[in-house]
Amino acid sequence: ANPAGLAMFGLSDNSEFFGRNLLEFIVPEFHKAVLQQMQLETVQPYEVQCIRNDGPADLIFLCLVSPPCKK
Repeated sequence: ANPAGLAMFGLSDNSEFFGRNLLEFIVPEFHKAVLQQMQLETVQPYEVQCIRNDGPADLIFLCLVSPPCKK
C-alpha cells in the first residue's frame, strides 16, 4: 500500500497488511457485497464501510472501491 492507504487504515507499515484478509478491514455487513463484487469481471465503483486498525472497534469510515485502471 502507498502511504495514504496505510494512513487511511491506521497502519504504520506495509508489513501490517501481509497475511491479513481484506475482509478484516471491512465492516461485516459489507462482506457479502465485497465478495460478490470480487467475482465480477467488470466492477463499477461502490462504497463499503471500513474499519481502522488503530482505533476503537466502532471507528468506521466509508471507502470508495473502484476497479484497477486498465492499461
